Amino acid sequence: MADWALIRVVTHTDAVEAMTHHLSELGALGVSVLQEEADIGGSRVTVSGFYPMDDAVRRHAVDVRERLEELSQFGLNIDPGELALEPVENDDWETGWQSHFPPRRFGDRLLITPSWTPIPDEPPSAVVLLDPGMAFGTGGHPSTQLCLDALVDMDLRGVVVADIGVGSGILAISAIKLGAASVRAVDVDERVIPIARENAEKNGVEDRIQLSVGDVESLDGRFGLLLMNILADVILPALPAVAPRLTRGGTAVFAGIADHEAARVEDALGAGGWRIRDTRHGEGWTAFVTQYAGEDG
Repeated sequence: MADWALIRVVTHTDAVEAMTHHLSELGALGVSVLQEEADIGGSRVTVSGFYPMDDAVRRHAVDVRERLEELSQFGLNIDPGELALEPVENDDWETGWQSHFPPRRFGDRLLITPSWTPIPDEPPSAVVLLDPGMAFGTGGHPSTQLCLDALVDMDLRGVVVADIGVGSGILAISAIKLGAASVRAVDVDERVIPIARENAEKNGVEDRIQLSVGDVESLDGRFGLLLMNILADVILPALPAVAPRLTRGGTAVFAGIADHEAARVEDALGAGGWRIRDTRHGEGWTAFVTQYAGEDG
């Protein structure tokens, strides 16, 4: 009998964040979010949680099925809503579940790596230690990768950053490591704040990241860079509140946008006075790097 198990959920991109949090709340040692090559450009995503193989994991699988049904009743698209409980056939647990979370390089400046992986002899200038856990964001999801790629291409020296939907803290921590002066980070989910704080402490940047429960409207002051890696349905109504919180010439990165939603977001940005400086695509997701030009352009 295998010592470990995987609960695998195939669902719609709209349900990814809810399922990630739910698998984590059930005690997953790690949660991965993957899109198969055949599904790139579509809305089908696999969310997997890793657990000890015991009686509890079978109850967890039933709980996950019930949660999917609840999300559907709430009007969230869960299609196809497939669920599987699978043994992890590997005597070495480290090479089992930990192999799903490899180090990831972004350009020649940034490395996101789990704590169990040795740091290379000649690491890039910015190294972020981040283990998979209860908050969404370990650098494996394509939308997070698009944001990190955008950060690496920016000169962040001395920039004050806002991170809306901080999750694990990966973007906030990376921004500091890449030269930002400070980050104001908020999330409407109070459960992720202590996780993001712990990750900031592990990376020695806790004194430069201010964390609190809230959304974009809870932010005071202005920022040279504002990050929103959430979902299109959250970004669109927030756009009017983002512009007043940017410094003159400041940049906003909008990500977490499934490709099939990109045209709708692009139209809203144009109508709202946003200039798109760069559009990035990856594995069915889109990110827009923008500046606010005013509604009259």
